[in-house]
Amino acid sequence: MKNIFYSFVSAISLTAYIVLISFVLSNGEYWFGKIGGFWPPVIMISLLVFSVLVSGTLSFGRPVWLFLEGHKKSAIYSFFLTALWMLIILISIFLIAIITS
Repeated sequence: MKNIFYSFVSAISLTAYIVLISFVLSNGEYWFGKIGGFWPPVIMISLLVFSVLVSGTLSFGRPVWLFLEGHKKSAIYSFFLTALWMLIILISIFLIAIITS
């Protein structure tokens, strides 16, 4: 039961992070103005690296910890539960987007 809860929390946290980054990217030019030259690629690559770090931690943090603690079956189960929750959330987002457009 704990794995289901922690996997759900991980998936919701990852979804919240994705929504936050999408909101910032959608409104970035309005908030910060038009930025040209050298900095946009640096900012985007830095954001990509940070996003990989956050996503990896939210997706793999608990399964890796469980694996290192010797709970191998629980670690695999936790990873696949997180992936399943993310798939359910993704399908829900697609359905909401289709219905509201």
